[in-house]
Amino acid sequence: MKKLVGVLAVLLIVYSNHPANSATNGTPGTEGLAVKVFSSVGQCSGAVWQNTIVITAAHCVLSKSGVLATGINVRSLKSGSETYSEVVGVKIPREFSSDSVNIYGQTSYGDIAFLILKTKLWNSVYFPTLRFATATDWEIYRTTPTWLEIISYGSTSEAVEDSSPNAPISTMHYTNTVLSSGTKDWGVVNSSKSAICNGDSGAPVVYFREAESAVVLVGIVTSASGVTGKCGVFQFGTSTTSFTKLSSYPGLIASTLNTESKYRSGALVLERATASLTNYEKNFSDLEEFVNQLPSATKKRLFDNNKNVNRLNKSITDYKSAVSAQEEVLNKSMDFAFINSGILEANSTEVGYTIRQTLAPYQEKIESQLINISKTLPSAVCIRNNQITNLLPNKKCVKGFVRTDLTKPF
Repeated sequence: MKKLVGVLAVLLIVYSNHPANSATNGTPGTEGLAVKVFSSVGQCSGAVWQNTIVITAAHCVLSKSGVLATGINVRSLKSGSETYSEVVGVKIPREFSSDSVNIYGQTSYGDIAFLILKTKLWNSVYFPTLRFATATDWEIYRTTPTWLEIISYGSTSEAVEDSSPNAPISTMHYTNTVLSSGTKDWGVVNSSKSAICNGDSGAPVVYFREAESAVVLVGIVTSASGVTGKCGVFQFGTSTTSFTKLSSYPGLIASTLNTESKYRSGALVLERATASLTNYEKNFSDLEEFVNQLPSATKKRLFDNNKNVNRLNKSITDYKSAVSAQEEVLNKSMDFAFINSGILEANSTEVGYTIRQTLAPYQEKIESQLINISKTLPSAVCIRNNQITNLLPNKKCVKGFVRTDLTKPF
């Protein structure tokens, strides 16, 4: 097949021994859409979708032997600062095979992956309005050659000293060759001025004109024509780039949205649980500060030697362990191994509910203990100079001491 086409597909992953990052002869691209994708396989680009989903090439997260990469994460520069998120789920279509090449030099059909992020990259106010290219769009692109834009973080030249750009690079490419039709997943664009390079795999291919109310996400870069090297080569004065069409995967898109939604519901439960844990730990710290205002003997009785306080401390520790365990439950409910059907769901609809029900008894126990301990704490003490004594049962202080009201910690 390679002889038939006369080109060698270039897998555009940046490995640790290569300088990182994007397209030659490009211009600075708009921040907020393209991101960097890192993993044990190497470094690629990716397109942000929904703020918590990144779309990239499948060969960026799957080794040639078909093993899912480790340490997958995404990073992006936005408003001058880098954002970061781990990846908790990966979805790849059934037909992807990491060691085959189709007639346009793509790694294989289905070279696309949806990455579900642990946390969103930024607030939605920064995020552009996106839509996926439709069958109608494709008919226009196919019959009326169109300029499409690639936004990526790959190498900017063949030079060894080349370094990673601080912002995505944008290049324009022309759809002056026939595009696949029907359910085929590939498209091809050409440029006489720029070629994609190492690290551009997974980059968004977009269409945007002033008449559009949204950025149209057309596809994901997979490969370029040419020989091995950092960048695709110009053959007959043109560099050819292949990409996977997003419109070919409506089932996988819907499945990813569903999975992300279910994961996010469980993640929000854990986020609230972690906030409660932080508050309980502060309650305990505040209790310690409170009793430091009391006479030494009272401090020992109400804190150091108090069984209720010891139980509270243990309950908080147990709750912390339970929250950690439920985080593991949530992560294991995800398909961090790739999905072979575009419709299989990752976790049950009850994950968030189950986590909440599991943690509720711990929270109820701690709340009850806080109330009981609060009832035993004095509301005032008697002070004279540096001396502190307990308030008498009749709510009065002995002569020479002044009553001082205390604010209970909870």
